[in-house]
Amino acid sequence: MATLTFNTEGGIIRQLLWLPVKIKESDGVEGLNTLTIVIFLVVWILFTFTTYGVWVPSGLFLPGIIIGCCVGLLYMQLMLSCGLTIHEIGG
Repeated sequence: MATLTFNTEGGIIRQLLWLPVKIKESDGVEGLNTLTIVIFLVVWILFTFTTYGVWVPSGLFLPGIIIGCCVGLLYMQLMLSCGLTIHEIGG
């Protein structure tokens, strides 16, 4: 959680996109807790809403990618909990 929170936006995206590769290499043993992903997603959505509502120029492209990565990881966790393997999901 600290690696995701205290990283740059580009670093967060790299970490989130690299996570399925690490799960595939370790055969599903290594991964992030689903609760950690949900908490990070909620915090990041609140950050995005706050910066969008303030009269400060800020981008929405990278926060959108981060939110999409979190939702995709949650979807992957759902598929893994349904009994699919990481090889069947796509990769």
